[in-house]
Amino acid sequence: MLGVLCLLFVIHVGGCKDDDGGDSAVGYNLTTQKDVNNFLESGNISYLIISGEDITDLSALKFASIGTLIIKNTNVLDLSLPNLASVHEELRIEGNSKLIKISDLSKLKEINGELVINNNVLLTDISGLLDIQSGAGTISVINNKALGEDKPLVGEDYSYGLLPLRYLYEKGKFDGTFRIADNHPNAAADIEDIGKLEDGISSYTIASRKDALEFAPTNTAVRNLTISGSEITDEVLKLLTGKLKKIIGTLTIEGTVITNTEGFFDVVSVEGGIIFRNNTPGNGYDAIFSNGLRFYEKINGDLIIDNTPIKFWGKGSSFAQIKEITGDFRILNNPYQGTRGDELDGMPLLKKVGGDLEISGCSNIVNMQTFMMALQEIGGKLIYKNNPKVASLTGFESLKSIGNGIEITRNGNADGEIPTYGSTGRPGWCMVKAWIEDEIVKNTSDVVLTYSDGELVDLSMIDACDGFNPSKDDGIPKDYEINGAREMQLFLEGPKGKAINLTIKGQDITQEMMNQVQYRIESVSGVVTWDNLSIESTRHFFNVIDCQGGIIIKNCPKLVDPSGFQEAPDKYRIIHGDFIIENCPNFACGGFQGWSSFNCITKVEGDLRLIGIVTSNVNSETFKNLTEVEGDFELRDIQWFWELNFKDPTRPLPLEKIGGDLIIQDCHAFWQLDGLAGLKSVGGDVVILNTSVPTYSTDWQLGLCYLKYLKDSGTVFKPDVKMTLGSSDNLIDVDSLSPCGLN
Repeated sequence: MLGVLCLLFVIHVGGCKDDDGGDSAVGYNLTTQKDVNNFLESGNISYLIISGEDITDLSALKFASIGTLIIKNTNVLDLSLPNLASVHEELRIEGNSKLIKISDLSKLKEINGELVINNNVLLTDISGLLDIQSGAGTISVINNKALGEDKPLVGEDYSYGLLPLRYLYEKGKFDGTFRIADNHPNAAADIEDIGKLEDGISSYTIASRKDALEFAPTNTAVRNLTISGSEITDEVLKLLTGKLKKIIGTLTIEGTVITNTEGFFDVVSVEGGIIFRNNTPGNGYDAIFSNGLRFYEKINGDLIIDNTPIKFWGKGSSFAQIKEITGDFRILNNPYQGTRGDELDGMPLLKKVGGDLEISGCSNIVNMQTFMMALQEIGGKLIYKNNPKVASLTGFESLKSIGNGIEITRNGNADGEIPTYGSTGRPGWCMVKAWIEDEIVKNTSDVVLTYSDGELVDLSMIDACDGFNPSKDDGIPKDYEINGAREMQLFLEGPKGKAINLTIKGQDITQEMMNQVQYRIESVSGVVTWDNLSIESTRHFFNVIDCQGGIIIKNCPKLVDPSGFQEAPDKYRIIHGDFIIENCPNFACGGFQGWSSFNCITKVEGDLRLIGIVTSNVNSETFKNLTEVEGDFELRDIQWFWELNFKDPTRPLPLEKIGGDLIIQDCHAFWQLDGLAGLKSVGGDVVILNTSVPTYSTDWQLGLCYLKYLKDSGTVFKPDVKMTLGSSDNLIDVDSLSPCGLN
């Protein structure tokens, strides 16, 4: 499937009308300063995106009310919107590299939904927020590296740093959640800490045992603490606990050899973010014991586990009590996760991640089941990529809101990847389609989805589904054509049902995949076609799936085992369509090799063709019960094929009727027509070409002259029958022969 999900905002040049004649909200996209200057709309605006480096001033905008306003990647220095009075859904100020202040929002009386101020690297002044009179929802001020170095409140002057947020909180102007993270290194990370960080609280780095011994903070609380280096063991980590009670900001543990979090995290209170990065547990341990965190219910900042093996245990242990992470949550480059059954209940209570949720580069994670089953809200972006064993979107079924975009790329491998629909407990891309249609994803312009090889997923061809019940069988049989292992894997994820015609192609389809089709398809009423497969057996397919119509197997060079037919003889007494085996050189067709093959078949209602059998015998046992073929009967290019009669020459093949042509061609070992002595009717023409059948019968061989006998009888062939006999370079005219019977 080729294609790309393209979700673009449309630039409207005029208003629309609802069906009832009323005005409907419209949206706009402004990309230049000229667009901004010429924008005179003041009516009911659904959304407005302002983006472009040419844009430096927004103060001339006239509108007062808006649903969603996004201001990103501009060169505005001082953000002034003096006419804006209300925002109903979202105000996002993001990635404006020159923005220093948000100053004039003097008429902004109400904001509901989300206010996001993110990644404005020079921003130091957000005093314009003091103009807000009321609001509800979420305010996120994150990743603004120059904003908010903490200073105490002086009088009633809330204009400095993050104090405008404290003002909205303390004065009851905004009812909702305040998310503060990754701003100035000395900024508060909690709304109640703004302007209140005690004097003498500083940030520290401990990089050795000596540093730990000499660690002498002026306060038992520190702002940010970084603990790093190969000298940091469990014993060194515990040296800090007698000097420290609280970490207000972020704790970073990096490049250490610790094996246990107990004795530190349960003694020292970490009130901000927690980062584990590039740690290798010592003393032969395969992972860090994480029970020191078992009492943490909320992480007020980021939780990042990067290239660090750490245990996730179940209920009541480890990270299992955490219900909210206000910042980013990332598990990165972590081959340990997914290797043990006891860590699959990792975060069953986690409902909200305020920033990005990223699971990337984890070679053994299969899905996020029980990690994320309670998760309802991601404030930032969902990133799920480069996890080679991930074969579904399990764990994200409960999501109700994704504040930014989605990147789900290069998960899975040739043996399995995220399905189109999947099944209960294993949802696929259809759930993402529902997220977009149901507006769970707030920023649909930033959605990137690919298969394991980087090929883009085309959501336009996929129906939306409920993640808890992704694919329901509507009871209507369908045609299926499966091309290759990827399509097979996606097909197998679907619900069990019935097929009309089923075609399976592709050398990369494995025998194991074919064996699983029985759990996907109950019956096939039309034609089953196998083409260009590298599998070896028909077992676990034809003996368990009710194949009611024709069967075509071709271009399968490794196919040997016909026991799928042998083990279900009652299914194949009558073939309701064609029965064709073509260019399968090793397929065992003869009873003398220990295979019963197709000797259950009594009638074929279409053509019967065996073509290109090289290493296997074809003989009287192959079709020993066959009495009628309504179409053509063709045996061609078969190396080990001598005759169709049984060992007793008086017992020919029971075949009495051929509705189409009789063709035996390029079977050079075939030496007599005795096995066809039972024929009573042939509706088409006859070809016996390039065989060893003699022209005239001998004591032990029935020759071509027998066909002259049947023709002259006028009871077997049609009056105008055409016969092609002999060899390609020496054709024999049947009428030139003297007839011979069964003497």
